[in-house]
Amino acid sequence: MDGLVAGFAPSNDDPRSGYLLFLENVSTDGARAPVGTLMAQRFDISRMKTVGAPVPIGERAQLASVSRNGLLAYSKGIGEPGDQLTIFDRKGNTIQTLGEPDDYSRVSFSPDGSRVIATRGVGGRSGDARQLWMFDLVRGFPSRFSTDPASSASFPVWSPDCNRIVFVSDRGGKRNLYQRLSNGGGEDELFVTPDEAILPLSWSRNGRFIGVGATNAALQTHWAIPLDDKGKPAGKPVLFVRRGLGVGIEFSPEVNGPPRWVAYQATRDGRTEVYVREFDPNSPTLTPADAGEWQVSKGGGSAPHWNPNGKELFYLAPDRRLMAVDVTGNKKAPTGDPQFVFKPMGIERTSRAGVVTLSWDVSYDGKRFLFPIPISAGQTTPPLNVIVNWSSLITQ
Repeated sequence: MDGLVAGFAPSNDDPRSGYLLFLENVSTDGARAPVGTLMAQRFDISRMKTVGAPVPIGERAQLASVSRNGLLAYSKGIGEPGDQLTIFDRKGNTIQTLGEPDDYSRVSFSPDGSRVIATRGVGGRSGDARQLWMFDLVRGFPSRFSTDPASSASFPVWSPDCNRIVFVSDRGGKRNLYQRLSNGGGEDELFVTPDEAILPLSWSRNGRFIGVGATNAALQTHWAIPLDDKGKPAGKPVLFVRRGLGVGIEFSPEVNGPPRWVAYQATRDGRTEVYVREFDPNSPTLTPADAGEWQVSKGGGSAPHWNPNGKELFYLAPDRRLMAVDVTGNKKAPTGDPQFVFKPMGIERTSRAGVVTLSWDVSYDGKRFLFPIPISAGQTTPPLNVIVNWSSLITQ
């Protein structure tokens, strides 16, 4: 069976049954073959009825062929721009890719390095709303984490013990913060109903603060939400940085006690740079009265992330080079000279929106770096996926 849009594949061991294969959530630009999710469903020939529920076999499938020896091959849709989640080592070598190309933003390693969660889809191939997807790095497959298809979910932040995810969702017409168990169990729980629209950005390693930023970058403000010893909000957000850009706050990863520093990006005189400010949990403003602001980047910088070992602060230069600042030599402020680490291959190309996403993350050991890398819109050879014993995926 070739050129599949909808078709039937007979069973190898039962002449009375087989499988319906078809594309779901189909999209096309009129010039190419339809692209969609390849679905399979059992079919009872004797009763001419379907059995069980359809099961997804492959994403962005375009053309498919099924053999009688248990092989299924399908080509992926071509010519559609998007991002490929890519993990690099410290030398810039690609060591792993995750999931299907799509529109990705706000990606994050789990604190133990075993999983990745990402915001996926902006009216693109994954649906009309942003959703959260979890990627298991050990078993190697993705699963959708957010559950409400009628609302968006984005800006996921891990709890330090990896057990929970806090995220923002616009359900009910208002952006609130919710939390859910990271294993996907239980229900979404309302976490914070803020007076102003905010985005969760960072969770301190001691579990007592969540850093948030304004959804409107023009407001250029950051807050910190204090938490009790059970990880529940213990007060209203405290205004921490009045002139931040709104999407870069991150607590330094002190192993014992509260964070000492907060890193963020801010724009001064038309240039965005990375800064750090001292953090004081005992101050009403969470910063010492005489605290200053230290510039870390040189010649422009954004999207700061601390190395989880506490010895480096990473950021992205304007040309997308990954830079690192050694913060071990100066106890007063982390102001070492920036050093080039690597430039992720392919990040210089632009995405469909015309800009390179600046969402990225570093793993718990400081040795792996995750970037959504834009793929070329001019790809002419469709990748081919082959599944051995594909019918075993259908368990109903």
